[in-house]
Amino acid sequence: LARVYEKLIEPAIHRKYFVSDLSRLNYPMMREMWASIRKRARAGGQQKVPVVLTNHPKDIRDWDAIERFVGELAEAKDVEFLTLTQLAEKLRSGELPVRSA
Repeated sequence: LARVYEKLIEPAIHRKYFVSDLSRLNYPMMREMWASIRKRARAGGQQKVPVVLTNHPKDIRDWDAIERFVGELAEAKDVEFLTLTQLAEKLRSGELPVRSA
């Protein structure tokens, strides 16, 4: 019961989710996740923030939601799609600085 509260109820109350596996989210949750990412990126003061969203095709239950979400991101002016190789190159070159605690 405590685990259910910690993993499901408390995040819903505080509107704080850390799941970026698209196959586990419905469309409204994808939009909420993206709004949260944008908010945290602005609060961090960085011009560019890498975000990796994952999923496994065998786990996807709602292809339409993912297609709609990715379509919106593709039209967004503040989003750039990269391969993981391109991300690694930007990290290595310092274009995307690595912060540590």
